[in-house]
Amino acid sequence: MDKQYIFIVVVLAIIFIYYYDKNKQLTGKDSVIDQFIELIVDLLKRVFTSKLSKTKIWTYIEPISFEKSIHLLENDEIISDYFRMCIERMKYLHPNLVILTPETIPEYIDDFPFKMGKTSHIPLRERVDLLFSFILEKYGGLCISPGTVIINIDELISKSNKQDIVTVGSSPEIFGFTNDNLTPNTYVIGGKKGSSFLKLYKQTLLRNYTQKNKQLTDIKSYEVISSLLKYKKPSHFHVTSLSDGTYDSNLRKIDITRFVSTNEIKYKNPPYLLSIPYENLFDKKYYWFLTMSKKELLESNIVLIKYLT
Repeated sequence: MDKQYIFIVVVLAIIFIYYYDKNKQLTGKDSVIDQFIELIVDLLKRVFTSKLSKTKIWTYIEPISFEKSIHLLENDEIISDYFRMCIERMKYLHPNLVILTPETIPEYIDDFPFKMGKTSHIPLRERVDLLFSFILEKYGGLCISPGTVIINIDELISKSNKQDIVTVGSSPEIFGFTNDNLTPNTYVIGGKKGSSFLKLYKQTLLRNYTQKNKQLTDIKSYEVISSLLKYKKPSHFHVTSLSDGTYDSNLRKIDITRFVSTNEIKYKNPPYLLSIPYENLFDKKYYWFLTMSKKELLESNIVLIKYLT
């Protein structure tokens, strides 16, 4: 009986919409119903936008040390114009962005246990992963690694208000395309404030980094996430590697060489973002890219830069 009532209501609704639309076409006038519908749509948009604007987006940047013979600057510490451009885009699309630096970390985390910067004994990616775990446990939101080119992350931000964990892409140890949400990457990671899963993730990373056993300290953040997801089964939102730009329309994995080339990358669907293995940019063979000025980058026709303009 309930199904019959639902069927009748649906049919009546379709008939009403049909004749309502016909009447509107004939009269060319907006009715009270039109005004009411517009009011509801506008209200929903404002509510959704308000929730997005309250969610903090986090990224991290620190000065880079180069050989003077390469960048020809008096000061041997600079912030790459490429990283600046990524942050400018993040800030433009999401004004609630918080830019963390080695100097500002104590303003948000008063118990962060390791020194950040080029003199740190922990490699760049590991210390950024650990920093993001502290941030998410305390504040929630969405953490975006340096050098990420964002395109449309509204859904990721929205889910970060509701889910224990939000992940993007697949582990770098997986070479073929996969839809598996239990082996994500950690370049972009989020979740709601107070998530017990994020707390456990932070504690596990911290324990690994403070262990003297090298086998333990070599465990990567994406391995920790994968293990905890399988064990704890938290509420989880994940988008595949098609959405983080690391697989092209033919499901071929894109390495950093293609990102910094001028060869066009064709995607099956527009990605949410381009998740760059930023730590690899510090290899000597990519110095030329990180030392390019903004003007040079804009004139270069490099794939990454096309998405920043």
